[in-house]
Amino acid sequence: MAVSMLCSGHCSTHATTQVILPLVQGMLWTLLLSGWRYWNRGAQFQGATLGSKVRRWWWDVNNWKIPEQTQKAVEEKAEEVSRTFLKFYAAQMGGHD
Repeated sequence: MAVSMLCSGHCSTHATTQVILPLVQGMLWTLLLSGWRYWNRGAQFQGATLGSKVRRWWWDVNNWKIPEQTQKAVEEKAEEVSRTFLKFYAAQMGGHD
């Protein structure tokens, strides 16, 4: 009761702002990071897309060595991911029988 007399109607708006704005900021930051991770997940250095050009430029500016990725390495990684997924799936299905 004493708090409501001191605030005269402005405290609820201020308190709401102090709660809502950090929540919105956190949500936007999370969305930004998630989007970046999704975009960067399939990032490649080869190609003529804008993303590839920007990525090569950024690595060149920072004097980083651009990794060599052969078709064989890509196929081996895809096979490894496939095997891992199938093991996980088999273990999940085996537990429900």
